[in-house]
Amino acid sequence: MFIDNGDGTFTVRFYTAPTGPFTTTPDGSISAGFTNNLGTADYVTVDRKLAVSTTGILAYADYGANYTNTANSLWIPLAEKAYAQWNQTGKEGRDGTNNFASIQGGWMATVDAQVLGTTRPTT
Repeated sequence: MFIDNGDGTFTVRFYTAPTGPFTTTPDGSISAGFTNNLGTADYVTVDRKLAVSTTGILAYADYGANYTNTANSLWIPLAEKAYAQWNQTGKEGRDGTNNFASIQGGWMATVDAQVLGTTRPTT
């Protein structure tokens, strides 16, 4: 999903495809994955800069961790940042803005498909 460009930026892969109608899976969850079950790769590039509070605490993914902590795992916050940026392309299916508020809520089946490239089986 990530390509380290070696210059402080990362190229992040998502998948785009039409999403299907909401269905209830056998386990009771709701699915709205890709209608054709297979997405097309699409890429966005982000830098390493993450949103922090005035005290240096990460504001979104890994909330509460200090940005100077070398034990932090960057892939989750970078994926979240890239997903918000990818939303601006209009391919994510939300409001087309590049901000974290635009990716709050929604159905995980759609996000799963956009990250994995395929709709999870419903059985």
